[in-house]
Amino acid sequence: MTVRTTYTKVEVHAGGTGNYNWQGEGLGFVESDSYKESFGDFRGRASVANLAAPTLRLTHVHPQDGGRYWCPVAQWSIRTDITPSNPPGHTPSNNVHVSTAEVVQVDEGNDITMTCPCTDCANANVTWYTGPTFFENYETGTYQPLANKNQFGITWFSSEIAGRASFSGARNLVLRAAKITDAGRVWCELATGQGELDADRSSTILKVQLEPFTCDGKPTGLYADPTACDYYYQCIPGYPPLHRPCGYAGMVFNEEMQYCDWDFNVQSPCGSKPV
Repeated sequence: MTVRTTYTKVEVHAGGTGNYNWQGEGLGFVESDSYKESFGDFRGRASVANLAAPTLRLTHVHPQDGGRYWCPVAQWSIRTDITPSNPPGHTPSNNVHVSTAEVVQVDEGNDITMTCPCTDCANANVTWYTGPTFFENYETGTYQPLANKNQFGITWFSSEIAGRASFSGARNLVLRAAKITDAGRVWCELATGQGELDADRSSTILKVQLEPFTCDGKPTGLYADPTACDYYYQCIPGYPPLHRPCGYAGMVFNEEMQYCDWDFNVQSPCGSKPV
């Protein structure tokens, strides 16, 4: 399945101001129930003037601002890419552009290789990320580093895959003895020695196949789908398992509470709530 995400690309001159528009309709905002805050280097430069049409305004843009910006609004998640351009007389930076999306599937316990295609970027630093939620058609939440290989060949792997992961070639990630917890969206991000101006990410959906779900031996109730966080199974005596979707983008099944919930209310691997 191809991953499709709505996005807009905005070009801004270094030192200038950019407006990154949110897209959506039919969603109301209550000013008293909201707050606005900017963080880190964006403090004092980023603002959202009107929550009824929440466009992000960023002033005094510099090259490090380049990248991919997400605007999660209720069940909506809209992505905006910006590329700061250099003023006249400056040499353009060496950007790496990667655009691909694929689905790879592996049976639990088998090995899988995920590719990170790139042209003319042999000396690029490659980092693989994984997200807290598994949705095939949009992006949500934050991303955790999974593996890294720098231009000198030095590698690093997170504790979740250390000992069963390696790099094939310069950029491709190999996972051995795949686990169900490996399933989800995995990102490959490349950066040159001059720094990363674009968030150049190659998205892969990793599916780990398990034995078919069965209600045998289970009491009546709802059970999380171990392969898709936004689905669940319902077990009723005398009936086969009922496979049901949560129905709203951005929601995952909360097995503890027995209902679909926003991902920030659910712990990993399906949500981003701290343990």
